[in-house]
Amino acid sequence: MADTKFMSFAEVTPDITDSVLVANGTNGVRRARLASIREVITANFTDMLRKALQETGLRVQFGENGYICFGEFFNKLTIQWGLKTAKVLNDFAYVEIQYPISFSKTPTVIPSVAENSSNENAGFIMAEASVSVEKATFVIRSNGKTTNDFRMRWLAVGFC
Repeated sequence: MADTKFMSFAEVTPDITDSVLVANGTNGVRRARLASIREVITANFTDMLRKALQETGLRVQFGENGYICFGEFFNKLTIQWGLKTAKVLNDFAYVEIQYPISFSKTPTVIPSVAENSSNENAGFIMAEASVSVEKATFVIRSNGKTTNDFRMRWLAVGFC
């Protein structure tokens, strides 16, 4: 039996390594570690959340080029991203970005600053040439002569 004096919260709060008595209809009362109980609850919650999001149409592809389509729950809002490597020849290049998945309507595409090691990431001008549900094209101009590859990160927001 517990001491009759009042204990502080820290004195009665079990540690994750402690065990407690758990009752259920199948096994009756048994002792279980709190860490084990947390693992079961976390696994069940994660599985339920994954299934619920899949039912609403959530689709994802993670990586350097990827997307998240949030499904019906968010009106099929889709965010896509990527990295494109290209070469500027004679200070000029067209860069075409193919989205990982098509949009249902023309998205908003946001290109980043072009990165190029020969000019220390400076001196590029980007302009949108065209945007469709499957791809976007940008015109890249360099302020100086360079034939080195450059990298451009991009983000597109629309609906799948």
